[in-house]
Amino acid sequence: MQRILILSTGVICGAFLFIIALVNILPWQVTSPLIALSVGISTVIWNYLHEKDERQKKDNLPQRPIRTEKILPEQKPSPETTLSDILVTIEKAARAYKAVQEATHKTDETIISEGFKIDPEDFQYYELDLEEGEVLSCSLKSTDTVSLYILDRRNLSKLEHDKDFGYEEGIENVYRGAFEFDVPKSGKWFLVVENETQAEVKVNVEVKVK
Repeated sequence: MQRILILSTGVICGAFLFIIALVNILPWQVTSPLIALSVGISTVIWNYLHEKDERQKKDNLPQRPIRTEKILPEQKPSPETTLSDILVTIEKAARAYKAVQEATHKTDETIISEGFKIDPEDFQYYELDLEEGEVLSCSLKSTDTVSLYILDRRNLSKLEHDKDFGYEEGIENVYRGAFEFDVPKSGKWFLVVENETQAEVKVNVEVKVK
């Protein structure tokens, strides 16, 4: 608004002087420089005020935030691994592996390994004190067919009284064979070798538990 007022004043002054020259109040030699001076002064003031306004606008513009780079802490080099450290690590790993192997693969313990004879139509048994979760591995070799059973006490009693009985695990009428028995509960179990033939039989039995 200020710039428009100044420019208008310069134009009015120049017009006024131009009219004065037309009516011969002042000669053209006097009014011409005055007209040029009034227009020139108003133009200079206009330019000055315009530049001042532009500078104020620039100063009032929001400043862009200065971007700062995050300085990371200095990374310290890791200590150098020595040969002794590697050997210690390998030894620890070997010990851990051995412990796992021993826990998952227990050594089978042989609880029966012997040879004997069984009379015709007779049997022989072994009383076993077993724990739940144990696994019994039974195998036999014989000169004639025999049967090998795992019985509980009730079914052993039936066998002894020549009654029909049931067995938990076993093989019947074989010269050789093997089976495994997963012990379902802790207690007394009976391994029975039965000869149902009419002749004496030589038998070799081996039993392992794990």
